[in-house]
Amino acid sequence: MKDEDTRRRSEYQRMLNRHLLRKHKPVNTNLSRIVYYGCFLATLATLAFTWTGCASEERGQQVFLVNCAGCHQGAPSYLDKRPPHLDGLFQTGKLPSGAPATNQQVRRTIVEGFRSMPAFHQRLNDQDLDDLIAYLHAWK
Repeated sequence: MKDEDTRRRSEYQRMLNRHLLRKHKPVNTNLSRIVYYGCFLATLATLAFTWTGCASEERGQQVFLVNCAGCHQGAPSYLDKRPPHLDGLFQTGKLPSGAPATNQQVRRTIVEGFRSMPAFHQRLNDQDLDDLIAYLHAWK
């Protein structure tokens, strides 16, 4: 009885495989190569843009959205004290802590943290910090 069930299952599987092979035509390999190389080139272009040595406001915005916006734009309700909004940070001349709003001071605050703000020294590299500061300078 078991042998007959096994035989039926394998016969059914062969029939199903034949049907599926007939129904689906092979993929055009030239088209798939074009798509593959197009994706590869797009990835290279993205990496080249990322690895340029100059500060980028666009990259800074991404760094801000991933690392800072969660608190500095719509802080979670469980925080006792709301973190300050950073609009016009460099235009005011002073940080919310009262320290002068300079690149060096902002970098130190981000890297070392301040009061309830965590330190980001292990999360952000120098390029990320440069991009983030460039983005904060653009905020008005």
